[in-house]
Amino acid sequence: MTMGERFASAHDAYADGSDTTSLPLLIHDDFLWTSFTRPTGSPAVTKQEMLQMIEDAGPDDEVTVFHATDEILVIGFRGDYGSLLLTVQFENFLAVKAWGATVNKS
Repeated sequence: MTMGERFASAHDAYADGSDTTSLPLLIHDDFLWTSFTRPTGSPAVTKQEMLQMIEDAGPDDEVTVFHATDEILVIGFRGDYGSLLLTVQFENFLAVKAWGATVNKS
């Protein structure tokens, strides 16, 4: 199993509440998530903020892993909030950075 696959699996378990330990251990403390759909100059999302967002969103209706290696994960989420395409970069088996684009439901 690649790091990307492990991260995707841990994300699902964190979102549904079945395992709230694994995902935080796979994310570097200095992790930052930059959004392409937030206004320019918006602050990046930190590890703790991302974990809270996953908790608040709950399980996704649909998750698609587009590409998963030990260096990168490209994953799509679709839920009540809308859709999110997320790219996660790994270094030394920890998520260090992410870039995302969200389309909110209207």
